[in-house]
Amino acid sequence: MSDRVPHGTGIALLTAGVLPLYAGIRFGSEALGAPAAIMLLAALGYLLAMIVYRVLARMTFDDRLWMVAVASAASFAIAVVLSRQSSVWMIAVELAVPVLSSVAVGLAARRAVRFRSAYVLGLIVLIGCLLVRYWNEWPSMIRDLTYMTDEVIAHDGEGALDAAGLASVPFGRGYLRMMHRVVPFVPGLLTMSTVVQFSVGALWFFYGVARRSVSSAVTLSFTRWKMPRPVVLVLLAAALVHLVGSAGPRLIADNVLLGLLIFYSVTGFAALEYVFQARRAPIWIRIVVYIVIALTHLYGLAAIALVGVIDSLFGWRVDAR
Repeated sequence: MSDRVPHGTGIALLTAGVLPLYAGIRFGSEALGAPAAIMLLAALGYLLAMIVYRVLARMTFDDRLWMVAVASAASFAIAVVLSRQSSVWMIAVELAVPVLSSVAVGLAARRAVRFRSAYVLGLIVLIGCLLVRYWNEWPSMIRDLTYMTDEVIAHDGEGALDAAGLASVPFGRGYLRMMHRVVPFVPGLLTMSTVVQFSVGALWFFYGVARRSVSSAVTLSFTRWKMPRPVVLVLLAAALVHLVGSAGPRLIADNVLLGLLIFYSVTGFAALEYVFQARRAPIWIRIVVYIVIALTHLYGLAAIALVGVIDSLFGWRVDAR
């Protein structure tokens, strides 16, 4: 991948503004008092973050780290001015999540590393930044959410809705009731939410690199995705801690299992689609299978994740690049 067709400088400067825009939406929403507006900006920021990961990786790949540095400094300044709740340290760490992980992906791709290796490197950096950002906050977050949801369940009280900022939000009480069931998995859910943003941006970047490659035509196919075989050891260790560990380690293990469930389910879907394509299965068969998986909810997801685990142990598909 050493021969590249970089974006023009004008386009690069324009796209570099995505990070300051994201920072403005992310931290500017803290100054708003209307829950509906906050939720709307949160949804917009979530989608914009996917573009941020793609753009920063692309600028790094095109040897424009100075643009990344300027965009990062501008974003930090905007966030500090707009933020009403976050400390300067928390702002810096939170912005480091997309910046450092995207730079890691872009640098790895520049060194002609396989796409999967570049993705894993970026993912490690991402999770490391998230641990630094939230490690001290997760215990209090779980405690506060447990208290609020317990209040709603036990007393159906408006005070808990006010404390959560959901008093004027439609279905606020139902939302907290749902949260009551998933509170122990909040760290894993928050982490995987960011991982999804990173994954979409990274894969978007990889496809762009493959399309612009001059020396070789690199193809990426969903049917070739698979989990690295050694990860199954992490899965077994987390399952063991869940069975025999104390409350604290078990909580961590359960969140690790949640993340692995999602990763392995994606691999399971890739393996299933590989079989469909290899057997030239009619479209109606695919629709029926996916509907059955959707209707069985968590059980269907667990089943497809098991397919992903088995697939990772036996190399019956072409290895993903």
